[in-house]
Amino acid sequence: GMVGWIGFRQTAVRFEAGQRRSGATKFSALNMLEFAVDGITSFSTVPLSLAIYLGLGAIVLDFFYLLWILYVALITRVALPGWASLACLVGGLGGIQLFCVGIMGKYIGRIFKEMKNRPIYIVRSSLGLDDFRRPVERGAP
Repeated sequence: GMVGWIGFRQTAVRFEAGQRRSGATKFSALNMLEFAVDGITSFSTVPLSLAIYLGLGAIVLDFFYLLWILYVALITRVALPGWASLACLVGGLGGIQLFCVGIMGKYIGRIFKEMKNRPIYIVRSSLGLDDFRRPVERGAP
């Protein structure tokens, strides 16, 4: 992730690993999954944004579900007593909670970015910046 973040040119190096000489790997599938999640979350806050969008989606779906529940409860009168209010509360509050967790996650993600203290930019090379008191002359006669 750091190489891609820095932005330097990259190339592939073909490598074929030989057979393992002794024992079996101690790196389980769960460790590999944890490694992948760390790689994704260390350089992006997109998964946190996903919680916000899923929460908003749940709220919108719950609104339409509320309309259907009201239709069933008030017009068809087939609904069990208490079912409509309970179903609506569970769906709506779940969406609101997911949305709020996503917002808090975005704030925590920004704090995490600041705490890593990575530079805003990386200078590939410098020209005449060794002595800041001396002006850089370009094209001087």
